[in-house]
Amino acid sequence: TTTTTTTTPHPNKWRQRFSFCFTTPDHILPFPRHVVGTFSCHGMEPVYDSDYDDNSDDEDGDDALTNKNNNNGTTTTTTTTNKNNTSIAKINQDRGGIIYPYANSHNMALFAVYDGHGEGGELVSQYALGEVSRILGGRLVDGLKTMQSKKKKKKRVEEMMGGHDGEKGDEDRKKKRRRRRKGMMLDSVKEEEVDCANDDDDDDKHDTCNTDNKNYSNDNSDDDEEFNIIEQSFKETFIKVDRGLLDEEEIEPMYSGTTACVVLRRHQKLYVANCGDSRAVLARRRRDDCGGSGDDDDGDEQQQQGEEEQQKQKKQSFITIPLSIDQNPDSPGEKERILDSGGYVSPPPEPGLTARVWLDSNMTQIGLAMARSIGDHAVKSVGVIAEPVVSVHTVDEELDDFVIIATDGVWEFISSEDAVDIVGRYLYKNTNGEKEDSCGGGGASEACEALIKAATAKWHEFEGDYRDDITAMVIRLKDLW
Repeated sequence: TTTTTTTTPHPNKWRQRFSFCFTTPDHILPFPRHVVGTFSCHGMEPVYDSDYDDNSDDEDGDDALTNKNNNNGTTTTTTTTNKNNTSIAKINQDRGGIIYPYANSHNMALFAVYDGHGEGGELVSQYALGEVSRILGGRLVDGLKTMQSKKKKKKRVEEMMGGHDGEKGDEDRKKKRRRRRKGMMLDSVKEEEVDCANDDDDDDKHDTCNTDNKNYSNDNSDDDEEFNIIEQSFKETFIKVDRGLLDEEEIEPMYSGTTACVVLRRHQKLYVANCGDSRAVLARRRRDDCGGSGDDDDGDEQQQQGEEEQQKQKKQSFITIPLSIDQNPDSPGEKERILDSGGYVSPPPEPGLTARVWLDSNMTQIGLAMARSIGDHAVKSVGVIAEPVVSVHTVDEELDDFVIIATDGVWEFISSEDAVDIVGRYLYKNTNGEKEDSCGGGGASEACEALIKAATAKWHEFEGDYRDDITAMVIRLKDLW
């Protein structure tokens, strides 16, 4: 199924879901399917003999489906299985959402995935899906509007004071005063520049470097202010959503919760807020893969490469750049916070498994597999927090190609590098299965579905009849706007 959100939900409307089927026209979606692809697959769990109803009257051997409408606006599908089945579908507790335009701006878009866990975890992830976008949007509108007002006021003041020329004059005067103290007073700016280029005095070089750094800092002061506003907005929003769970009668946040991996695209920057073990990665094209004429000896090199080497080179068409870091209980900084708060962390019992957070030294209570989450209030007192880690990435318009956001149903058995390879192969594949250039290809939706299928196959290979919920998004950066 594909779940997207086109408008910000109103307060207390978090139960409402905006779901679109595959026949929905592209112009109704926030982005066309070849630009942004989404896919979500419910989990599975094994069926045991005790799960069968011995008094079942189902004679034809087919599964019976019963739909129950809940008071909270959701629908629960109950599957009655026959004895030929070895597994049954679980309730999908993952959620995903896309909003464009966002926060009253056509230069902003919001992408998010949430992985609910615990009994009723689907309600926590659904609540977070609606409330994070609603609250964050309001904070961004207010914060960025205030920033723009300050910039306009500063510009007016600079114009009144002579603008940047006045600032440059002040800096020149300060520099000359420093040189007077050293007995190195120069008669002109030209002489000063020559002296800076040839002077071996370490202090003078230090002065010049400091001046360059100050100018660089001034040029990026607006970026720093914007990041601070967006970072603070993300953190306040996640904490408010976490506390808001207590006011919802249908939700029990003590033993259920959700991860959150939210990516905000604003102009040419990606702001990523991550809470838990969902993940966002970026695929950057290698410069050698961007086209252009080759060297004269390219033919000789290609002749020397065997089929195996060519296949390896094809896999390395993209560089994988992490946009978020999994917040596991034994991660640096996370473990120390939990231990300082009185919690206990058990190491992974075997390779491939995760550490866990416990309330007691005997490690019998809770056992949460992440260090940050929305909900899970039973372990909030021992250092599990809802505050996200926020980072920013400036998009390289030439090289940065696509972003993958996914829950740990993908990352459990597929590395970030392998996920980028799978998506890259299907993103630029024509109808004959051959690789095309960046102008063609199967599109984001086909690539996203291929990633989900690969993850599903891995779960079956390693876990048999058990499978976690799997949700992913593929976003082609160049085609957003």
